[in-house]
Amino acid sequence: MGDMIELPRVKELKASIERLRQSVAEAICTKEYLVHVKGRAIEMNYCLAFYDQEIAILEARCRALVLARERERLLAGHTPAGKIAEAQMDEVLARWEGELARKKSLLAEARAWKPRPAAKDEELCALMISLIKALHPDLNSASGDETLMEKAMAAFRAGDEKALRHMAVEICREEKALPSTGLLEEEKRLNHLLHGYTKKVAAIRERPPFAGAFDAEGRDSRRNELIKERRRAEKAWDKEEAAYMALLCGKGREKE
Repeated sequence: MGDMIELPRVKELKASIERLRQSVAEAICTKEYLVHVKGRAIEMNYCLAFYDQEIAILEARCRALVLARERERLLAGHTPAGKIAEAQMDEVLARWEGELARKKSLLAEARAWKPRPAAKDEELCALMISLIKALHPDLNSASGDETLMEKAMAAFRAGDEKALRHMAVEICREEKALPSTGLLEEEKRLNHLLHGYTKKVAAIRERPPFAGAFDAEGRDSRRNELIKERRRAEKAWDKEEAAYMALLCGKGREKE
């Protein structure tokens, strides 16, 4: 049997459900926007602002470690202790080189990246919300389409307004009327759903890259810190190179 609800209450519930559907769709869109658009923009801007220094620091450290490893080999030879020290250095070096390659790749990506205008984001979000309402399984348990939803999400991430408009015309042409039964359960379900997505959005804002985003003053401070760190790393590299060369010269004299 359906809910025994008087007509004014039915209208009130339907209006509440429509508001909740809109709010849930907006929360889902916000989550997608933060992770794949805004978060990516913060990451790309961070790369452009700091990765030249971070890469130089890693390069200096890698070069110093290579020299330290060679010096250890000359000093300890093939003794068990020497082999252990060399293996430990190789492990650290592999980790640093992997991070160096990752940062170089991200910097190249950031230099080719182009931010999209805020005005376009507003249009894309409006289109995305309408598609979420029509396609998302959380809002359409019986008629949701995960494949089409993923296609829409991909277009949204790429900023493909044309594709989103085409999907919106094809899919959102007709609004389905709400049934008159199960309204209380649906309102409760949507409230729970909205609470869950709101928590997810809040959690995203509290973790990187949002938690580590810098204002103009913070960017200047961070860059100055990296410049100092780069100088320290390059001095350590020079020191290690001098020690290595001195050891080589000493070994050469021993042979004479």
